[in-house]
Amino acid sequence: LTYKIGDKRKKLALNYRKKKEGKKTNGVAPTEKQAQELLELGICLERKYNAKSIKELIEDVSVQDCDEKLAFMKQLEKTIEDKEKVS
Repeated sequence: LTYKIGDKRKKLALNYRKKKEGKKTNGVAPTEKQAQELLELGICLERKYNAKSIKELIEDVSVQDCDEKLAFMKQLEKTIEDKEKVS
């Protein structure tokens, strides 16, 4: 085989997205019905992520991580204060 599955999927996805945007494709683009059938098989032709969504994801993770660390530090401070009161 000269084509690997990933290469074929990549070309199909690229042509599918170009067709949806009204741009010229470099090959055959699947129809909406074919794209739906592929999706049912677990093969998605849409882009999952773009630069904006990745940036938002990183920001969300960073904020969540900071919030968790801050909560942990506050709990630690409270524990130390409680132990000092007992001593």
